[in-house]
Amino acid sequence: MKNTLLISQDKITKTLFSAATIFLATTAVHASDVYGDPFEGSGFIKDDWQVVCDNTLTCRAAGYSEDGTASGGATILLTVTPKESAVNARLMLQNVDDVETSPANAWLASHGSRVSLYLNDKNYGMVELDSGALSGDLSTDQTQQLLTRAKQNTKIEFRSGPYRWHVSDSGLSAVLLKLDESQGRVGTPLALVSKNNQPSMTLKSAIPIPKIVAASVYSTEDPNPNIDLTKMDYWRANIENWIITESNDDLKEECYALNADEEWSGDSDWTLTALDARYTLASHVCWRGAYNEGIGFWVIDDATPSKPSLVTYSGGSYDEGQIISGHRGRGLGDCVYLKEWTWNGSSFVNSKAIATGLCRMIQLGGAWDLPSYVSEVIGSDKP
Repeated sequence: MKNTLLISQDKITKTLFSAATIFLATTAVHASDVYGDPFEGSGFIKDDWQVVCDNTLTCRAAGYSEDGTASGGATILLTVTPKESAVNARLMLQNVDDVETSPANAWLASHGSRVSLYLNDKNYGMVELDSGALSGDLSTDQTQQLLTRAKQNTKIEFRSGPYRWHVSDSGLSAVLLKLDESQGRVGTPLALVSKNNQPSMTLKSAIPIPKIVAASVYSTEDPNPNIDLTKMDYWRANIENWIITESNDDLKEECYALNADEEWSGDSDWTLTALDARYTLASHVCWRGAYNEGIGFWVIDDATPSKPSLVTYSGGSYDEGQIISGHRGRGLGDCVYLKEWTWNGSSFVNSKAIATGLCRMIQLGGAWDLPSYVSEVIGSDKP
């Protein structure tokens, strides 16, 4: 993403809000805050915990150190599959500094890369960390001990020598209840925190992962030599008239860069990329903020070019049949939202949507992959 000067803040705020719910997780969370849908963006968030469920009904709950923790930060990820009793729990310690600049990291490197789990100051055994990654799996017993205390006030701490890493319990119970609801566990023996709740729900089965057959496209490195340049010039000169109408308020709000003025004079050009012998991809800058930008993408059917079909106002780049979008939740880059669309021969379809967790400075790029949409993309040969 390009770093540019911040433009009109009200426009940026409105665009980001309407473009993606993901940025709900980027602001400071207060003790009473609860918001979000577990199946969208950054999911359902309560205080220092969140849960994101994907389209197969696998849910991932993550808890973090309190917002503003400068050192000793940590996060726990709980992965729960529909109708399964087993819960996988994984720990990640704050990992934004190298060994040379972090005394805690240096200590771990020289003392076997392991920490002890303490719940309310009671030791529940060691957690072995992956070399260099500062992450590792909790045992089945450790996970169960944590879940048993999910509805209590619980001090969650990891220790090694003189160093301490904390995970907040604020929001844990509410997030696990939302997970129970999302998978139909409420009032059943498989409930994480709601076994005795009534009325009971019916357990939901996992949904098969969708398969997307990626259609062949012209290589972006070796485009089709038979492109009609005159036709492309005509489209480039007329495409704005084809997509801009007086009634298209959504376009005006989400892609205000099309209202060309001096501020956007350097971004007034359209990019046209031939997808195959029938379809062409048109793209144009739509919006830009301090550390994010959105590219609008439209598909043109060469036979009816005056009716472009919108893919997104918030794309990032196109390459070899895929449009990829990546936006930082804040300038530090410790929380990111990624989305991907794959060309299937007639349209770009959503093939991936992933949030990387709350902005808690655990790891640059984000601590976890928390998908709200997954698919299996089956490749295709180039034409």
